[in-house]
Amino acid sequence: MQIVLKNIAEIFSGHTVRGRVESDPSGDVYAIQLKDLAKHYSEITDFPHQIKSTGVPKNQFLQKGDILFVSKGANNFALVFDKDYPAIAISVFFVLRITDKKVDPYYLAWYINQDKAQGYLHTGKEGTMITNINKATLENLEVEIPSKDKQKMINEISKLWEREVEISEAIIEKKKKLVHTYLTNIIKK
Repeated sequence: MQIVLKNIAEIFSGHTVRGRVESDPSGDVYAIQLKDLAKHYSEITDFPHQIKSTGVPKNQFLQKGDILFVSKGANNFALVFDKDYPAIAISVFFVLRITDKKVDPYYLAWYINQDKAQGYLHTGKEGTMITNINKATLENLEVEIPSKDKQKMINEISKLWEREVEISEAIIEKKKKLVHTYLTNIIKK
């Protein structure tokens, strides 16, 4: 079944922060920025900068299962917020809060990151120097929603694939160091 994204999720912009986000140890909320994403934009690092939540609307506080979509720049990926600390996303993100219980957030983030969805989203890019995807384009993304069982299966296979890529990259890095050490030792002999 195909459904338009705005019919299965509330979509709103992240919080606008004037100037640079400075870490405040007395802050009561973490502000997630692009620099806080790791593993090819698929994971949030341990602890982003803390800020005071004064002036942040309550609906902008992230909930577990919210999807962060990078709307600005060349890499427009989605990832699921699954942390146990209070956080907000800054305005470089759109936040997607699922309203349809038949949709799994991990599946939806995976779907948005696939070539078909990315191709559609990139047709709606705006700007010259720093491009962005507008809310209307994101809202009108058509999403294929399979059964919950199939969504779960896709999530599990996707996680296994990500783990395989991680292991492969680690092996390549270890081989690189091994070859470098071997070649350096040849010079010393």
